[in-house]
Amino acid sequence: MIYLKAFVLGGGFCLATQFLFCATKRSIPTILTLTFCAGILLTASGLMDFLTSFGQSGMFLTLYGAGEAAYRGMVSLLDGEPS
Repeated sequence: MIYLKAFVLGGGFCLATQFLFCATKRSIPTILTLTFCAGILLTASGLMDFLTSFGQSGMFLTLYGAGEAAYRGMVSLLDGEPS
């Protein structure tokens, strides 16, 4: 069941990103930057914790997970814990 949830969540985000790419006709770097920033916003709003508890590894494999890592790294750096 864990694999199914990870597949559904990761696939859903990949599908949304692909739809955004096809609908807006923007360049690939622009779409990748938007998804990275969306991961930061999802983490800042607290939704990423819910999504990662549901889909587990399905969120870490997408660029949204990279945005989460960047956000958490910057917050820990600003808190004075550069680990």
